[in-house]
Amino acid sequence: MYTTAHATGSRSLATVRNGEAVRIQRILFDSLRSLCEDLGIHEGDVLHCRAATPALLLLDVPGGHTVELELGWARFVQVFDTLGEDAEYPRAPPGPMPALR
Repeated sequence: MYTTAHATGSRSLATVRNGEAVRIQRILFDSLRSLCEDLGIHEGDVLHCRAATPALLLLDVPGGHTVELELGWARFVQVFDTLGEDAEYPRAPPGPMPALR
């Protein structure tokens, strides 16, 4: 039986919006998994989207730092459990937002 992403609650990381928190469900390819590991992103991690542009995402990751992930890569990361405002998720320390390239 075919189920949609909406029915299962999972979707692509590329669809997150500013301020949204999500949990990484699955990273689809080994090469992408390696890139994500270098950025400090692993399956099961909760990420907070600091900024979403047409080209990239700025994500607060566990460990308290912010990383950039190109939207082309983010399309192949499956996320779920959109978390509410009260959820605990990593945030970078207060301060100026990093400049987007």
